Amino acid sequence: MSLRTSISRRVSFFSPLIVCLLACTMLPAFARADIQAEPQRYAPIEEKAYEGTPGRLRYNVHIVLIEEDSHGNIVPKRDSSSLDKQQLAATVMGAALYYAEAKSADVVGIVLDSQPGPAFGKTILATATYAPDGKGLSGSDDWTWNTLQATPRGLTAQELKIQRLWGEMRGKFQVDGSTDERRLKAAIAKKLKIPAEKVMLNPVFPEPFPQEWTR
Repeated sequence: MSLRTSISRRVSFFSPLIVCLLACTMLPAFARADIQAEPQRYAPIEEKAYEGTPGRLRYNVHIVLIEEDSHGNIVPKRDSSSLDKQQLAATVMGAALYYAEAKSADVVGIVLDSQPGPAFGKTILATATYAPDGKGLSGSDDWTWNTLQATPRGLTAQELKIQRLWGEMRGKFQVDGSTDERRLKAAIAKKLKIPAEKVMLNPVFPEPFPQEWTR
């Protein structure tokens, strides 16, 4: 699905962390040839600009995949399992290229979260760090792309529900400063009417992807 879509529709996210920022970002035309797979639609949920090495602006962004619901509202993608590693990688690379140009940043770090919400209710699907001048973080390093990783696939609707419930219910299962995961899994399984052994917080993990994908 193309990133070049209207940003005029109302954004309706379920997480209070999200303030309506962008319905989707727009990838610069020059970047399209550099990416082997089609970037997916996404929206930022957290943005932070700061000076890393003196004189070098760093811009870090957390993003989530988005889609339209039946009412035309932009919402977090409810099932990303059809997306493969290369599509997830293309999405963070596309976002890095966009923000480097839009914010005139020396270094851009992109994290694609599985969904909005508490840290314990999501996982990282892909990351990329981009230094458009080829000088890395310090200004004297020798790299343009770094921290390139992506999961083998996105997450199913059920896996996303499990993560969401984990984040929402975790506070109720604290014992001596730690989470009673056995009881928490049992509670989530009961709520979703599935076996407890199917309740996994991180069903997939990011893996490195080759520099060749950035060219």
